[in-house]
Amino acid sequence: MITVPSSPVATASGSVGDKVFSHNQHGPYVRNRTTPTDRRTARQRVVRQRFQIIIMHWMTILTETQRRGWRTYAEAIPIKNALGQVHHITPLQMFVRCNLARTHQFLMLVKDAPTIFNNGNSGVMDVTNVIQLPQSYVITFDDTAEWTTELGSALLLWQASGRSPTVHFYKGPFKAAQQILGNPDFPPTSPTTVPSILINSLTARVFIRMLVTRADGRLGKATIANAIVQRLP
Repeated sequence: MITVPSSPVATASGSVGDKVFSHNQHGPYVRNRTTPTDRRTARQRVVRQRFQIIIMHWMTILTETQRRGWRTYAEAIPIKNALGQVHHITPLQMFVRCNLARTHQFLMLVKDAPTIFNNGNSGVMDVTNVIQLPQSYVITFDDTAEWTTELGSALLLWQASGRSPTVHFYKGPFKAAQQILGNPDFPPTSPTTVPSILINSLTARVFIRMLVTRADGRLGKATIANAIVQRLP
């Protein structure tokens, strides 16, 4: 989908050939015409179920005071779209955004909106090694960051299947992998070796998606890092 910030088709609506012209709260856009499908794979069903649970919480469990809190947080936190344009999402979208990643990793939903208006200050994260035997990868992170000593916070990890070593850019899909939990008594230390959930072939390039969720629901910026699979020396 392409957002059209200013063009002769900015007010167009409808379809021409294989292009569909429309608009939403962020402005006009153009997308390719597609035939709707519903593959109903096991993974799709799980994602839909988690999404429905979050929506159900918003509609039937959250109080009006809690929903107002998410409205305040949504209005305070700007989000960038694919073009780098800054906009604000709705309170419901912010509630889903902050909780969907947590449900993927079986963490508790956060019902009260954050009262600190930032994205959680995650610190620098990277993948330094992917090892063939045993199948694992090494994560480095800022182990002085606040989330490491905070119960309910976590560094969430997603892993992709190995790619050609010539591939240096990858956006997905990823499979939910592991989590490194914050702990006030025994905080995690960097580097940390994480078991791989996929079989990594020697010399393949493996991409790992990482982001931090804070105990109050703040969600850090996602980082995608990669490394070549190698043998232990």
